[in-house]
Amino acid sequence: MNNNIIRSLVVLLILSLTAFLGLNQIAAPNVLPKDAPADQFSAERAALHVEQIAKEPHSTGTVEAAKVRDYLLSELKKAGLDAQVQEADSARVSHGTVYSGHIQNVIARLKGTAGGDKAILIAAHYDSVQTAPGASDDGAAVGAMLETLRALQAGPQLKQDVIFLFTDGEEAGLLGANAFAKEHPWAKDVGMVLNFEARGYKGPSFMFETSDSNGWLMNEFAKAAEHPVANSMLYDMYKLLPNDTDLTVFKQAGLGGLNFAYAIGLNAYHNTLDSVETMDRESLQHHGSYMLSLTNHFGNLDSLENPKEQNHVYFNVFKHVLVDYSQAWVLPLTAVVTLLFLFVLITGLRRGDVWVGGLFKGFLGFLLAVGVTGGVAMGAWTLVNMLQSDLAYNLVNDPDFFSVYSWGFALLSIAVFAMMYVWIRRWTTTSNLMGGSIILFWLLTLAVTFLLPGGSYLFAWPLFFSLIGWYFLMKSRDGEIKTLQDAVIQTLFAVPAVLLFVPIVYLVLVLVTLELAGVVFALLAIMMGLLVPHLISLLEVRTWRFPIAMVGSALVIFLIAGFTLDISDKNPTFASVFYGKNQDTNKAVYATASPLDDPWLEQFLSDDPEKGKLSDIFNPLFTRDYRYAEAPEIKDEAPKLEVVSDTTQGDVRTLKVKLEPQRKATEYAVAAKTEAKVIGGSVNGKSFQLDVAEGKTFLVNYTAAPEKPLELTLQIQPGSKITLNVFDTTYGYPSVQGKSYTENPKTIMATKRVMISKKYEL
Repeated sequence: MNNNIIRSLVVLLILSLTAFLGLNQIAAPNVLPKDAPADQFSAERAALHVEQIAKEPHSTGTVEAAKVRDYLLSELKKAGLDAQVQEADSARVSHGTVYSGHIQNVIARLKGTAGGDKAILIAAHYDSVQTAPGASDDGAAVGAMLETLRALQAGPQLKQDVIFLFTDGEEAGLLGANAFAKEHPWAKDVGMVLNFEARGYKGPSFMFETSDSNGWLMNEFAKAAEHPVANSMLYDMYKLLPNDTDLTVFKQAGLGGLNFAYAIGLNAYHNTLDSVETMDRESLQHHGSYMLSLTNHFGNLDSLENPKEQNHVYFNVFKHVLVDYSQAWVLPLTAVVTLLFLFVLITGLRRGDVWVGGLFKGFLGFLLAVGVTGGVAMGAWTLVNMLQSDLAYNLVNDPDFFSVYSWGFALLSIAVFAMMYVWIRRWTTTSNLMGGSIILFWLLTLAVTFLLPGGSYLFAWPLFFSLIGWYFLMKSRDGEIKTLQDAVIQTLFAVPAVLLFVPIVYLVLVLVTLELAGVVFALLAIMMGLLVPHLISLLEVRTWRFPIAMVGSALVIFLIAGFTLDISDKNPTFASVFYGKNQDTNKAVYATASPLDDPWLEQFLSDDPEKGKLSDIFNPLFTRDYRYAEAPEIKDEAPKLEVVSDTTQGDVRTLKVKLEPQRKATEYAVAAKTEAKVIGGSVNGKSFQLDVAEGKTFLVNYTAAPEKPLELTLQIQPGSKITLNVFDTTYGYPSVQGKSYTENPKTIMATKRVMISKKYEL
């Protein structure tokens, strides 16, 4: 075997092993059995609670939610705690919408020995959406709380109190957390919060969010968490998104805390697949591992006073090994990297190992390779969608599809990047090409340092080691990897880039899905810029062998996936259909926004449905494109609106109305529009503030048991009429006389809704 082949095999072996270790960071712990020691957390024991909680959907205001509430009260009573129900109306504004409702939180307190004035708050929501049993979202966390309580009581008593808060109305707009934070007397006792969520049905429980000034929290988290999986880069990115959880409310109330969730398996999110059968016990174990270890640690501190130190940078380097340091070190680290960069660059220029023109060509070549790699990935994704349009939902959301295709796209991206360098390497020397990549990487390091300081590690540390590698590369013969020693040295200095980038690429892919394949695999190409010498070394062993091997492997994966993966009972697709009745026109439609072409949908849409918006036909909020067909009218009516009072005092018109459901609906909404400025209002006496421009529609959502009517007060400038479009929602099929429906097959997770709308002008 010649030297080139041995060298190439060593490079591939080290990089492949490093990639494996990088992906292995993202792992949940092993499940402990039912007979595990009493003071330890067992997912098998916790799953027994989840089986009771997630028997059926149990959304806020339903009889099923009341059953879960009573189960929690019963279990807390068995544990010897004096549990209570906080029953309250709640209203909050988020992203221009008013979310409101009537909730019933379940709360209990485990006393500590210190009798201090601060307590640990463990929170999860016990309500589900109407369309899912809610085993993972959020039954797993609720079951984990009950198992954690049992384990805590089996061990020595903690110093600090622990409050167990099972919130209601999270799915309806974080209503339970809002009511607790604003009204419950224990809210002022909270020293820190541990909140637990899920957005899938498996995967590691990721500590994805903290409160600001998290230095103290992260120091303690790093000491205590047994199996930490956390990343400040993704936290900085998460802060830019409009996503909310109960921790959002607690943070707005000034409380510090940590947020945990597992998120692989989007096809289960708010769907029938979110069941006890699909819930991964390792994910549940990971929830419980955090919950118990952190509660034990924080609960035995002398004080829960949070000094609110500067935010930290934190990331995994190996499985459950966390690196954590203050962001105060970010600028000094970037400065050190910059000085090293200037030293290596100037040294190379002075010795003639690199030159300005060659570096410029390397810089442009790297930019071009990143752009082409991302573009090909995006084009390939578009092509896959065109060829398999019936699998569009599964390709994005189903992990059985997602994981296979992701490997195919990764190999294809590596191949495209390699093919680009078959051409680019002719432009100049390997040292110049590496230097061009490093210059762009240094610029990205500067940008991230100031824009996303929590993500600075992802660029600063790989760049630091790659600069040393670049220095040795320029000292090697011809500025290339020529010997086995060169290969080992260069590959070892590339290890940090692969170790840190590979898990980030995977996690970003999980979060944004293959719909943003171009962005994700451009990120992979950026990492590969630090592997240019290794890539060129591989290309020396018959130039096209490596990229062709990568393309061939990707095609094999795509072909196998195309012929073996399909919609089935185990891997169902999704469709949603609703019946909408406009009570003003007495017209009704069946409608769907799902692209799925299936006989089950044809019973609603006929062979030739119309296409378009429903804003004029049904309700002004329905502005997206639907396929729809005329439907027979049912006798059910929209919520009844009664004007309680309509007064004007000075520059404020106060309109108070009462809405009562005319059928057993737990969800209804008011879309309000006026040419006057909206000042504020209240829902059942709970005030809210809105900043709505004249002529803009805003929405008030209300979720409660049918016997809980809505009293809505709006304060607007006088002199203009206000239009209220009122509609409610129930789940299932409409009761049309003489009409029967074929149930959806097991290959389709179907959401069926009935909505009735009526307009009032006041």
